[in-house]
Amino acid sequence: MHRDIKPQNIILLPNGNIKVTDFGIARFSRSETKTLTEQAIGSVHYIAPEQAKGEMTDERADIYSIGVVLYEMLAGKVPFDSENAVSVALMQVQANAEKLTQINPDIPKGLEQVCVHAMQKNPNDRYQTATEMLLDVEEIIKNPNTTFNYISATDASFSNPNPIVQYDEYEEAMDTQDNIKRKKKTRVAIIVCVTILIAAIIGVVMLFTSSMNATTQKLENFIGFSYDELQSDNSYSYEFVAEYRKTNEQEPGIIINQSPEAGSRITKGSKVTLIVAASENDIKITNVYGLSKELAEETLKQDGLSVFKILRVPSESVEEGKVVYTDPKAGTIVSAEQEIKIYISDGPTTTKIETLKVPDVVGLTQSGATEFLKKYGFTNVTFETQDSTIRKGVAISQSPTAGTPIKENDPIKVIISTGETTTEPKNITYVIDVQLPTKNGANDTLVVKLDGDVYSSKHILANGKTVRIAIVGEGNKNQTIQVSLTKAGAIETISVNGKEDQSFSVDFSSAASQYPDSAENNDAN
Repeated sequence: MHRDIKPQNIILLPNGNIKVTDFGIARFSRSETKTLTEQAIGSVHYIAPEQAKGEMTDERADIYSIGVVLYEMLAGKVPFDSENAVSVALMQVQANAEKLTQINPDIPKGLEQVCVHAMQKNPNDRYQTATEMLLDVEEIIKNPNTTFNYISATDASFSNPNPIVQYDEYEEAMDTQDNIKRKKKTRVAIIVCVTILIAAIIGVVMLFTSSMNATTQKLENFIGFSYDELQSDNSYSYEFVAEYRKTNEQEPGIIINQSPEAGSRITKGSKVTLIVAASENDIKITNVYGLSKELAEETLKQDGLSVFKILRVPSESVEEGKVVYTDPKAGTIVSAEQEIKIYISDGPTTTKIETLKVPDVVGLTQSGATEFLKKYGFTNVTFETQDSTIRKGVAISQSPTAGTPIKENDPIKVIISTGETTTEPKNITYVIDVQLPTKNGANDTLVVKLDGDVYSSKHILANGKTVRIAIVGEGNKNQTIQVSLTKAGAIETISVNGKEDQSFSVDFSSAASQYPDSAENNDAN
């Protein structure tokens, strides 16, 4: 538990990573809360109601605080404010914040719901883990029109735009002059805030405009492609996100739509959503994150799934014994017989903060391995393919191996199966010994062709010697080799099947009679 989550303690690094700092607030006693000083309980604008009341707190207090941070990001102001720390603390306990959609109607309803759900007065009514909140935020990122099942909670928590705080002692101490001063200060504060907001808008516009100068590329048309084959193709520089739609009009696994549309100009690394056809009999994986192993399995069984593999992973945010992640992830469309990997929390890792343990991604699809390693914080991941009888697109090995402690930017290589079972060599060598004719003073050109194309051409003397030629052809392929002497008109054709290295002999000794006498031959050359 941090107990002092606020913008000043959240650092955005140049590489886009987020860090939380200043773990200086220790668990406080009930006696300390009587003074309600910010030093005792953290920053009063961001504390949870139970924190302000001096009750026992857990990680859900931090979730409330991050909800306040989100509110401030969306509204441009904190939900509760006053010149007195005690008044703000009482607002956290008693008052309801102004609705975000009343401040700005363009804020997505679902995002307002996420914020409200995190800021519930009763800890039992909030998100119970940070993972739950993160999953809802990710849903909003994928589809801003997403809404959730706690709409009534939104109305209950953000119902009063002008909350009245019952703090009689403080109000009675205020005289008329103080009220006038406070109103003047409020007007000045509003002017300052508006000025800052206008400056921020200008900054955002400048940032957006400058980003238009980034290199863009024309998005290809992926409709009709196989999603699995597309995932195994490393030539694309996009982040593919699959969404499955049940239909009988297309084969399962075939892409039936995409967003953005083909032809759109997008930057390298942009997210491309692919709508993938699924069978009417396929099953959508239920979100079981945060559930116990037994409850998760029972939930998935009720959906019609029955093949599970349980894996253990360390987790800083998910309680030991609860589900951290599944592969395929929640929302994915799968067949009833597909194996579902359920990752169960082993609790916080004892690894030093400088390193992270590499998770086990063997058996995951390439997209699953990418997502899993990304969630663990690893940024330097490469994929290579290798022939294997394992299903195409599945990870068959990794380096470093699972459990190895490495830094987040250390390289990780994952080997992906091609699904091919062939073990034949890629190239075959053919050795040909050519017996030359004997004709004093005669010369000629020895030409070798492979499938009609000239492989080699060299001048020779018709001296009766043997010339050795080595040819490298494609393995497991039928090819034709043609050997000829240009002037003598001698030709021999050899057919090969590419199964193994082979040696051949070609006898052109009888072609000597095809040459003119020596004097004529020399004159001609």
